[in-house]
Amino acid sequence: MKISMLVILIIIFLTGSITIIHLTTTTMDFSRYNPYWNGTSIFFEKAKSYHVKEISSIGNIEGLKNSSLLIISPLQDFSDNDATSIRKFLQNGNSLFLIDDFGTGNNLLKLLNSHIKISSFALAGVDRDYKDPASLIAYSLNKSRITNGIDKISFDRPSYVNGGEALIDTSLLSWPEPANSSVNTRVGPIGRYNLFAKESYGNGEIFVLADPSIFINSMQNTISGSPGITLITNILTYRDTTLILMSNSRLSQANEFIPVIEQIKQVDIYKSILIILISIICLLFVRYKFED
Repeated sequence: MKISMLVILIIIFLTGSITIIHLTTTTMDFSRYNPYWNGTSIFFEKAKSYHVKEISSIGNIEGLKNSSLLIISPLQDFSDNDATSIRKFLQNGNSLFLIDDFGTGNNLLKLLNSHIKISSFALAGVDRDYKDPASLIAYSLNKSRITNGIDKISFDRPSYVNGGEALIDTSLLSWPEPANSSVNTRVGPIGRYNLFAKESYGNGEIFVLADPSIFINSMQNTISGSPGITLITNILTYRDTTLILMSNSRLSQANEFIPVIEQIKQVDIYKSILIILISIICLLFVRYKFED
C-alpha cells in the first residue's frame, strides 16, 4: 500500500476520534460531561468505585431501604408528586442529601415542610484560602459519621442555611453578600454561618449542604484525603445504597449530541467496530513496513 493511502487512513481515524471527543464534552457548569475545572467528570469516575446508582426519576426511590438520595444543584421546582415520593422515602428510614446554593432547592424543602432554608446570599469572610474572600474555610462542629475525618474544609463562594442542626459552620468573622455581584458588598451582620445542616424527618433524615462546588473537578484534583474529598466519601458511603438524581440537575446538562453518542458508545457493536478499525490501521502499517 502506498504511504499516501496509509497517511490518509490515519488522518481519518484521528479526525474521527477528535470529533467524537469534542462532541462528547461540554463546558456547562457542573455537567458530568464537562472534563474541565467547572465540570463533575472526576466525581462521577470516583462514584463508580462506590457503586453509586444514577436515577432519572424520583419514582425510582419507591420501596427502598437504607438508602441515600443525592439531589445536587437542581434546575427547577419539584412537583407535589416528587415531594410525596421523597416523603415516603424518608419515612422508610432513608436519607436525603440536598446540595444546592442560593435557594433553588428551597421549593423541595418547603414541600417537605422542612425547617431548613437555603439563603439566596453568598458568604465571604476573613478566614479563607488563597487570599480570596469567596474561598471560605469552615469548621466541623461535632463528630459524627457524616463529618468524620473533617476538622476544617474549604468552600468556593458558598451560600448558607438557616434551621436544622448545624454540622459545619464558618468562623465568627464571616458575612453574606449578593450572590451574583462582582463587588464585595456586605448585606448582613458579621458572625458565624451554617453551611451544612441536618434535620430528623420521620424515621429518616434530611441533610442540606449549601455549596455544590465541592463536587467540581477543580475541587476533586486536590490531594487524596483532603477534607472535601473526605466529605464526599462520607456522603457516598453513608448508607448501603446511594442514588444520584440526574433529572432536574445541572449534572446532566449537555448539548444535543452527547446523550446520543454516549448511548452509542455503550453498544458492543460500536466497540467492536472501533477495535476492527484500529486493527486494520495497524495491519496496514505493518504491511507497509514489510513491503519496504
